[in-house]
Amino acid sequence: MSKADRNYNSIADNVHPYTLDNHTLQPHAPQMWDDILKLSNAWAVSVIDCDINPEGGNREDAIDVNRFSRDCLFRRCRVRAGAKYAITVKGGS
Repeated sequence: MSKADRNYNSIADNVHPYTLDNHTLQPHAPQMWDDILKLSNAWAVSVIDCDINPEGGNREDAIDVNRFSRDCLFRRCRVRAGAKYAITVKGGS
């Protein structure tokens, strides 16, 4: 059995549209986190003018989109890779 990811900011199974606008997502101890922003079965998510993982240092991805996430918009964002990738999209998304 694999362990669950530890994510700094997660948006999952939301029933209302969700917007992140002009945010910086950078944890103080990035090595404690797998993904910085995780979307899992997320719907109508807008991420606009955000700095995501500007210093890096996390264990996996800056953004991980999976489990049938849909209708997601990323606009004018600056994204730095973690130990794996800057952005991963998988699982029917």
